[in-house]
Amino acid sequence: MCIRDSKYYYKYPYLRNAHLKHFITGRDCPYNCYFCFNQKFRELYNLGGYALRRHSTDYVLEELRRCKGSYPLKMLAFDDDVFPINKNWLADFLPRFKKEINLPYSCNIHPSMVNEDIAKLLGKSGCHHVMMGLESGNPRVRKDILGKKFSNERFLKAADLLHQNGVKIMTYNMLGSPTETLEEALETMELNSRAKIEYPWWSLYQPQPGTRTADIAFEMGCINDDYSMDTLDGSIFHYSVLKQPEIKEIERAHKLFYLGARNRKLIPLIRKIVRYNLGPIYTIVFLVTYFIRHWKESGASFSKMVLMGLKQLKRY
Repeated sequence: MCIRDSKYYYKYPYLRNAHLKHFITGRDCPYNCYFCFNQKFRELYNLGGYALRRHSTDYVLEELRRCKGSYPLKMLAFDDDVFPINKNWLADFLPRFKKEINLPYSCNIHPSMVNEDIAKLLGKSGCHHVMMGLESGNPRVRKDILGKKFSNERFLKAADLLHQNGVKIMTYNMLGSPTETLEEALETMELNSRAKIEYPWWSLYQPQPGTRTADIAFEMGCINDDYSMDTLDGSIFHYSVLKQPEIKEIERAHKLFYLGARNRKLIPLIRKIVRYNLGPIYTIVFLVTYFIRHWKESGASFSKMVLMGLKQLKRY
């Protein structure tokens, strides 16, 4: 959010009084994940290749100072596609941020960008947690279907470096990608657990027409030919629109994801349970564990989380 636009945002009490506020310091991403809109965005605007645009350190800090001085602010989220793209910018910005703003924050990061220097910069500047896209714990699904080209070993190394520097981790995970089997979906739980991820976030894959992953789904016959943005379901948590083997079992595994991602010893039990239709029990487990995860990550009070959860139920 830009401070000059604050009157449009903060006229709403929900946004104005939120202890966590969101900011963007720059745009674009050097990676080309198959499920992401960025590839088509560059084509649409004839951008050619990767074209990072970023505000200066002074500009961002001034924006943060004004917001901190005018509105409730206890934590920040930097919503850049990938926050540590430019190490020189980061080395200039983060020490000043720590000195002049000194609030906990979160940011998006790619496992391939995490090294000792980056992890130390984040840890020393008060980074509470990073948000890292794993998507799938299975190398085939992650590379060939989703276009994320890093190894399990690289992911585990990145997680270890961040944890060594006191930075917690939220992961983005998708179950039910085109051609994914139940066993491959369970590997995503296991890798989260091995990496000791504090805040795993999870959804069901939803085809976005025009992306490479959606094209793969069409080519494999996983979705109907008439599927489009007009027929796209609003929920990424309820059920999958794909037609493929074991999709019902994967939907059920999705509802139990948090349990396996936090403790891989439960995965053998989950593997057996999802073969059975237990009706609303899956939904109840999902809603309770999703609430717990979000409450731990946000740092909000229990009462505020309950009110927020009730408002969000209709979107499920």
